[in-house]
Amino acid sequence: MKSFAMQLLLPLMLILMMNCNSQHNKDQLQKQWSLISFSDFDKTLLTKNNAYLNLIPKESAENQYSAYMGCNNLFLTAKFDSKGNVEFSDIGATMMYCENNMELEKNFISQIAEMKSYRIENQRLILADGQGNEMIFTTSEK
Repeated sequence: MKSFAMQLLLPLMLILMMNCNSQHNKDQLQKQWSLISFSDFDKTLLTKNNAYLNLIPKESAENQYSAYMGCNNLFLTAKFDSKGNVEFSDIGATMMYCENNMELEKNFISQIAEMKSYRIENQRLILADGQGNEMIFTTSEK
């Protein structure tokens, strides 16, 4: 009888643990993330420009987020699943011209659309495209 009860409880406990981890990952994502590594762009430029991806949910629209690379306000839709997959779409920007910042912004807009997976390690959000390209973000929030 005890063996039968354990056989029933073990799968239930695993399912509950997986659901807790999924929610925990979603909560971990909901922060403003500072871009610290991207393509050939120097970390000093990323820091000077205050480059970030803001994944704090907007009350007005589900899955709508923002970003900033030093010039225009960027907006995008992102869908994260519990398996580490992500899909970015509907990416747009305001239309200002900022000398010396347009290359970073243009590359970020084109590359974020290619990112297909995410993981969080040591206070860092790592987006990857499956071709060896990554964007690495950090946060001071816990």
